[in-house]
Amino acid sequence: MPEEFTRRQGVVTAATQDKIKEFVNAGGTVVYIGDVTMAAAQAFNLPVTNHLEGLGQDKFYVPGSVLRMTVDPNDPVAHGMNKEMDVFFDNDPVFKLGADAAAKGVRPVGWFATDDPLRSGWAVGQEKLKGSTGVLDIDVGKGKLFVMGPEVTQRAQSYGTFKFLFNGILASNAERSSMR
Repeated sequence: MPEEFTRRQGVVTAATQDKIKEFVNAGGTVVYIGDVTMAAAQAFNLPVTNHLEGLGQDKFYVPGSVLRMTVDPNDPVAHGMNKEMDVFFDNDPVFKLGADAAAKGVRPVGWFATDDPLRSGWAVGQEKLKGSTGVLDIDVGKGKLFVMGPEVTQRAQSYGTFKFLFNGILASNAERSSMR
């Protein structure tokens, strides 16, 4: 990206990330969407890794397609959603949870349960998504992180997935005890 446009990109610096961590630990809520999610996982030292790490485009490539994801509608960030839904996916991050994820407050909310999630578009290696997680609900200190790899705010596709964003915003104002 040309240097003159990087300031418009929403780049999170180390100093900014420290302030975000302080905010969340004190009880704030932050929603991460898309490419910044892996940086958030690293910054908060979460027990998650990139499920597709090391795969080249010849092994995995899903550019701008609609995929079916399984959802836990009992999680506050998925309130009002069905158990399956379509999400827009553009080579987005997906997560592999560590063995200690649940103990560290990391809950999967949306995941790819089949080896053929493609609903519209095209995909190379779509079967590699099986078992990966796309949406996470994470307790951090007194606060909350909602981490969403797929493009849940992508134009018209958002009609079905905007609930992830809006529920995350609403959850930021909810009493923690009423969320679980």
